[in-house]
Amino acid sequence: MPQWSIANETRQDVGALLIQLEWRTQSGEVLEPVGAMGTLVEPFTAGKRKDMSLNGYTAACTSLQLVARTYACRDVNAVRVPCPGPLRAQAEGGVQIDITAAAEGSMKGAVEAR
Repeated sequence: MPQWSIANETRQDVGALLIQLEWRTQSGEVLEPVGAMGTLVEPFTAGKRKDMSLNGYTAACTSLQLVARTYACRDVNAVRVPCPGPLRAQAEGGVQIDITAAAEGSMKGAVEAR
């Protein structure tokens, strides 16, 4: 089962990170579409790394692509706050990561401040 991680490499704690991730094969077939609320990582404290897996798939890592879309940070009260840095990507095992369309923005699950 393919494994992956997400990390907060900044020096700033974030209540949570919401990120829309889509898993595809290298040929473009969608294996796991973006969820309605994206992937939630909380708490997303400075230096934290969270390990996850692509459930139900046993494909070779070299045949997979992870596509990142919208992402948002929120505080402990679920109010959206600016993320402490840009989204960067690094993959091991041959998984390709596409962050070209990734942008910080509004997401379901992060209340907009008034």
